[in-house]
Amino acid sequence: MNWRFTMLRKSSMIVAAILITVFSGSVLFAQQERPKPRRMPYERMERMHRGQMGMMKGMAALQLTDEQKQKMMDLHLALQKEMVPLKAKLATLRADLGLLMTADKPDLKKIEAKQNQIGQVQTQMRMAFIRHQLKVREMLTPEQRKKFDSLILSGRHGMRHFFGRGGRGKGPGPGMPMR
Repeated sequence: MNWRFTMLRKSSMIVAAILITVFSGSVLFAQQERPKPRRMPYERMERMHRGQMGMMKGMAALQLTDEQKQKMMDLHLALQKEMVPLKAKLATLRADLGLLMTADKPDLKKIEAKQNQIGQVQTQMRMAFIRHQLKVREMLTPEQRKKFDSLILSGRHGMRHFFGRGGRGKGPGPGMPMR
């Protein structure tokens, strides 16, 4: 009888150890951060195309002349060219910030300085877009300006109608509802 009790006790301990191992392994697996799937080049091109289609809809709403449409496209291309190095710099600064924050001994002053650099680049990007909007506005007739101004005043969602959804960043931004 004593022998059976000892075997039952050992078996119970083994089963409990296996269950604990399986359970803790599944918890650890569930907590692993999974990498986000990368967009394929054709998906990025499709997103950019949707943005250009949105801009075309905005042009139609303003009833632009052919000359205005061409100038608008030129301004848009110039904006995109201006944004490329700024976006690259922003990505580098964000990666640097991530490294600073995950260091063994994070230095708050270095983190704050890096965050300030990020803010400066974001301000440069925003100002480039504002300059672009003002250049677009300058080329419009008074009637077209009224429509354009109403899009600007209606906020980001209104500008999305005019400039489209592609390439302006990821997500709706702070304080904006998810769509």
